Amino acid sequence: MTPTQAVLRWLQEAQAFPSTTEYARALASDPDAPSPLDRVVGSAQDGVRAAMKGKPREELEAALTRAARETLFRYLLVMRLNVDTHEVARLKGLLASSLFLMMRALASDELLAAALANAAEPRKDPHDQASGDRSAWDRWRELAIALLGGVYAEEDARLTLERQYLDGHGALFADVEQEWAVAREQAERIARFARLFEAARSASQTDEKSDEDPPLSLASITLDAIREGAAEEAALRASYVADMVRAQTLDMAGEHRRAASIVAQHLLADEADHGAAEIPTG
Repeated sequence: MTPTQAVLRWLQEAQAFPSTTEYARALASDPDAPSPLDRVVGSAQDGVRAAMKGKPREELEAALTRAARETLFRYLLVMRLNVDTHEVARLKGLLASSLFLMMRALASDELLAAALANAAEPRKDPHDQASGDRSAWDRWRELAIALLGGVYAEEDARLTLERQYLDGHGALFADVEQEWAVAREQAERIARFARLFEAARSASQTDEKSDEDPPLSLASITLDAIREGAAEEAALRASYVADMVRAQTLDMAGEHRRAASIVAQHLLADEADHGAAEIPTG
């Protein structure tokens, strides 16, 4: 059994539980049993022993160490993906709720302005919008698109890591996967409202009638461009998560200097990016 196979066998057992809480309770009910990590590492090393039967001891020991680290890396990766996804889903859900409230507040302001315009004489064309109102809607639209872009970047980064290290098998526990589905649905819904607003604004600024039919529903509004725009962020995110898990693996294996070096490289890269952003351009 390879390191990937060993981790996937454990992962399938864990995903059979309805929630991470239920899985944790099952583990706590038998405190004397080997830990999941001990079991997956042992399974991977048993596979190495079977495959290298009769090989020199030095080769076997090196292969056992390598298998243990590859298994530990994948196990820690699964745990990291679940923790990160849970936290990001909670944060993005709060942001989506805030944007829905912001949208309702902006719409209410416009309704009030229209009512006052009808009550007073003479008034300007009610379709004339103050620049401040337009800016508020534009800021809301940018935030809505950015929210979904971040959701897609996080999701595509996870999918990339699952393909690279878990043979494409999903890493999320059942309840975390449900949390993520809800957060993504909220972000997509608010982004579709933003796209609808964008189309309406574009139509109001031109005298030419568009040949394109208006969307029949929010669900018919495509979001592919947002996902494509998040591709670079997703690649960077996947690389960062893999390196952080790799550093954690090395640290647990006692190679503290190598682990610190990986973390330091990312810190220096971040500092360089911030420094470049602060350089005046004109």
